[in-house]
Parts: sequence; C-alpha cells; structure tokens
Amino acid sequence: MQTKFTSIFTSIIRIAGHSIGGAVCAGAILLIASSIQAQNLFEADYGSGNVHEFTPGGTQSTFARE
Repeated sequence: MQTKFTSIFTSIIRIAGHSIGGAVCAGAILLIASSIQAQNLFEADYGSGNVHEFTPGGTQSTFARE
C-alpha cells in the first residue's frame, strides 16, 4: 500500500523524467539543425503556375513554368 508521500514522490520522479527526456530531445534537434547547411526554398505560385526557387542569399529565380 502506497502512502501519500510515496505517491507524490513517484509522480515527481515521472514528471522529472519526462522533462529531462524532452530537454535531451530538444538539445539533439538543435545540435543537428545548427550543423545543417541552408538549402534552397521552392514556392509554388498557383496564380501563374510557376515554381520559384529562393537561394539562402535571397535570390529568386523561376524553377519551372506551366
């Protein structure tokens, strides 16, 4: 039979475990994201049917036309 103290302690340990796990996961994602080089961004213009390409420097070009 658990006492009230044991129940509260168990709940605190579970919450701390979830918080630490979340922090480790977020840290791993930030570490991976900081080492990835920027890629080109592609955007579809439904009005004209064109696909535009944007470089990390901000240059826009037409990648494909309808």
